[in-house]
Order: sequence, then structure tokens, then C-alpha cells
Amino acid sequence: MKYIKGLDTVRAFAVIMVLLWHWYPRYPIHSTVGIIQHLITPTGEFGVNLFFVLSGFLITGILLKAKSESDNKTGIIKNFMIRRSLRIFPIYYLFIGFLLLIKFPIGTENLGYFLTYTSNFLVIKEKHWVMFTHTWSLSIEEQFYLIWPWLVLYIRNDRLKYLFFSFIAIAIVSVFIYHFVLHVEADPIFTTCCFDAFGIGGLYAFCSRDKELYARFKKYLKIALPVAVTIYYTWKIMPYIGMEPKLNIFGRTIDSVIAIWIIDLTINNKNEWLRKNVLEQKFLNTIGKISYGIYLFHTCSPFIMNKLVFDPIVSVVPSSARIFHNVIISEVLQYVGLFVMCYLSFTFIENKIMNLKKRFEYTAK
Repeated sequence: MKYIKGLDTVRAFAVIMVLLWHWYPRYPIHSTVGIIQHLITPTGEFGVNLFFVLSGFLITGILLKAKSESDNKTGIIKNFMIRRSLRIFPIYYLFIGFLLLIKFPIGTENLGYFLTYTSNFLVIKEKHWVMFTHTWSLSIEEQFYLIWPWLVLYIRNDRLKYLFFSFIAIAIVSVFIYHFVLHVEADPIFTTCCFDAFGIGGLYAFCSRDKELYARFKKYLKIALPVAVTIYYTWKIMPYIGMEPKLNIFGRTIDSVIAIWIIDLTINNKNEWLRKNVLEQKFLNTIGKISYGIYLFHTCSPFIMNKLVFDPIVSVVPSSARIFHNVIISEVLQYVGLFVMCYLSFTFIENKIMNLKKRFEYTAK
């Protein structure tokens, strides 16, 4: 697919949402800061769902384009898997090895889940989050990649719409079963519970290839978006009007509708100021390019910074402890350290490996 700079900014916003959600404290929802945080600041969950929808859109678009240019479906799938592996696996496994080397408490008894991209099942099994289980979303992406190419390539194009709608329905039913039948207390992170985000992204990619279908998609999106936003904020304001929000089995679907609107607005933006100052703003584009590393590294970054940077400096210059123990300074240093680490990783490791993808074009015979 054609490279769109603005989508890097979308990735940047998505990973920033996750970062703020994990690194910033939760304030009481009736406090001034808590009201702002609860009503205005998007959650980390929305950031992850935005990643899922974007992935569904991009992967489906790539596969549909390859499908239209080549009859060699097995060749497309083979090269797809190789290209995805080159992007995802090397830095992931190198990072796990690095964490084991510096004795990060990853939990060797759970190592098998992390090595096999099944950490979402670990959370379900343990019924709570443990070290490094923020990789649950990466696991779901990998599980999605195992089945999606086969479906998109081998289902006839005139029947693909049923695939996308089926995925949305399966997700909603799965969340219902997950909570009300199986009574799982953890967040709905079983693989099928996330199918709606990928399905909506895939549906948008499918409709975008045809002017008539796209016009119809936009028509329905104009109806669905205000409904989604209304439900989204209804759930948020419930505590302020004396009501207790109940489980919303449509939560990820609602997030996904809003996410696809953001993606469509980005791709079809006509506002020059927005394009220049936001969507193609250099720093945000850079954050988007290194967003995989930011997501992968961020929960471990404080441990790494303390062990490899702050503690060694303090041991040599004890007076520097006052600097590193200052809340504001240490917070800034954590962000700077994470950015530098991810930028170096992308420039000197990830990008070098990704260059190998040129050998595995989707339409190669």
C-alpha cells in the first residue's frame, strides 16, 4: 500500500495513549484532575484498539492488492509471513534475551507464553496482570496474522463482506460468553474478543478500493459515529450522575468505529494546516515509526533506566541522587531515555532487518 505519513501520527497518538495510561497515576474521578483524566483523556485501551483497527485496515489492504496482482496465493501468504516476522520477531526476542540478561523479573515460569506469543492466555489463566503481559496485544496481533491472510485470499471478493461482518459479530458474542457464561474476570483479551477491531479495519480497506462501496461506507459511518460517541461518553459520565456503569460488551466495537473515523479523516484530510502541523509533523511521525519499540519497551524502561543509568551514576556521584529522586526530573528522564532507546533500536536494529523485506515482495513468483 501507498505510504501515508499521517498514519504514523495515528500510531504516535495510539502509543502515547498507552504510555500515559500506564505511567500516570489514576486520580479520583471526582477530583478536578480526575474529571479531566476520566472524561477527556483517551484510555490506553482505546490506544490498543486503534492499533488493532489500523492493523486490520493495512494488512487487509496489502492482501487485497496482492490478490489482485497475483494468482499465487500460497506465495503471497509465505512472503506475508516472512515480512511480518522480519518486522516483529527479531527485536521482540532480542529484547526478551536482554531482559533475562539484566535479571528483569519477567518470570521464567511464564517464559513459554512470551516466547510463543500467547501472553493473552497467561492473563486469562492468572486472572490478573503480571510482568510483561502488556504484550497480550502483540500476541493477539500474531494470532490474527495466522488466520487472516488465508481468509482474505481464499474467500471470493464478492463474499468478503460476510467475513468482515462475521468477525464483528463473533467478537461481540465472544465478549458476552467470556464474561457472562465463562465468568472470566480479566479484561476480554481472548483472541476472538478482539475480532471486531480487525473486522472493521478490514471492511474499511475493502470498501476503500471501490468508489461506490466507499461512499456507502461513509454514509453508514456518519450514522454510526455519533451513536458510538454518545455511548462512549454515556458510559464515562455515569459515575457523575449517580449511576454505576455496567459491562459494555460493545466497548471495543465502539472504540473501533471512532478509530476508523480517525483513520479515514487522516487518509482523506483536505486541511492543509492539519496536514502540515499535525499529520506530517516530523516529531510525531518519528514517534509513530518507533511506536512498536515504545510499546514493547515502555513497561520495562524504568527498570532498565534505574539499573543501567541512574544507579551506576549515583554509585559514583552520590549527590546526584537528589536529581534522580526528583519526581519531575526523573519523569522527564524516563521519557527521554525511552525515546532514545527506541530510536536507536529502530535505526540500528529494526530498520536494518526490515530492509530484508525487499527480497520477499508479495507478488513475487
